[in-house]
Amino acid sequence: MTPKRLRVLRYIFEYKNKTAYMPTFREVGVALGISSTTVFEHCLRLHKEGYLRRIWAESYARNMRLTEKAYNILGDCDVRQNM
Repeated sequence: MTPKRLRVLRYIFEYKNKTAYMPTFREVGVALGISSTTVFEHCLRLHKEGYLRRIWAESYARNMRLTEKAYNILGDCDVRQNM
């Protein structure tokens, strides 16, 4: 896990806890000062590494979910709140 990917993952986690829904790539990019394309690339890699999963039946903009592996790396034990 690179520091940049961890920063993206942590922001997604914090946004979800604050708002009760997932951020869009654009929202992550604006908050972190990076392009939405870069956010997409980080999220794609996080998905491939098992930290995010995509829910295809939902709106494309907010279709990612944190996995148990993500909560473990972020130090949160209550995984069920996001599954």
